Amino acid sequence: MARPIRSRLHDEVVVAYTGRIVREELAPGDFLPPEPIMGDEFGISRAVVREALRVLAARGLVGVHHGIGTIVREARDWNVLDPGVTGAFHESPQFPALVDEMLEARRAVEVQAAALAARHAVPEHKRRIDEALAAIPTTIGDDPTLFNQRDIELHAAILEATENRFLHRALSPLFPLVRTVIRLSTLGSESDPVSYAARSHAEIVAAIIRGDADAAADAMSRHLSRTESDIRRAMGQLRDESNTGEPERAGRLIESINSPEESLLLKGGAHREA
Repeated sequence: MARPIRSRLHDEVVVAYTGRIVREELAPGDFLPPEPIMGDEFGISRAVVREALRVLAARGLVGVHHGIGTIVREARDWNVLDPGVTGAFHESPQFPALVDEMLEARRAVEVQAAALAARHAVPEHKRRIDEALAAIPTTIGDDPTLFNQRDIELHAAILEATENRFLHRALSPLFPLVRTVIRLSTLGSESDPVSYAARSHAEIVAAIIRGDADAAADAMSRHLSRTESDIRRAMGQLRDESNTGEPERAGRLIESINSPEESLLLKGGAHREA
């Protein structure tokens, strides 16, 4: 019986071809190279290549047709919630469209989630929400990753308080993209993004704790509207810098979105006082 492949050698192939497909270097309907050629390119065996192709197929990026070849699938078939696909989108022409779709999905879920949390939250839920709010740093400081994570934890606690398992399952896979959203909103903010986040989060939490569903939904809607505005401003800034002679700086900003350790704030010019 064949032994399972325990090596992670296929990761390099998966990352490379995920990027090539999502960046549209390979178009839907294109064939990937035959297994021996892919193996030669990366210096790996055909067994490792086949393992990589299984991962690409699981991401919805390719279809493996025995006797025909491996074919790139249409973009609508890609699993955009897969972290590998999401990461590759940062350097894709489709990134602005993906961000817009994510914002629409987040608004559709989170405004209603805030109202449901106000209706259904029990004392334990309220305690967790209050603690999550208190845990958000009041400044970005030297650890922007902590600020991003604490922000997400608050939204996750609100989602749990809905007592609706479908809503929780619907939004949870978006959290890696939400982390990107936080960084983009920081880049695009025309005033202090941390102070604004503190005020808007406090309004959402206060409405949930007192059980005011309408106020909670309104506060969440305002919070998301500001975030969306900042994100679109940031996307425009990145587009302008890419098109007007500053591609290197735009590239550094995109790198900071991809990096789990760095914030756009640390790249310079991301935070402007009003």
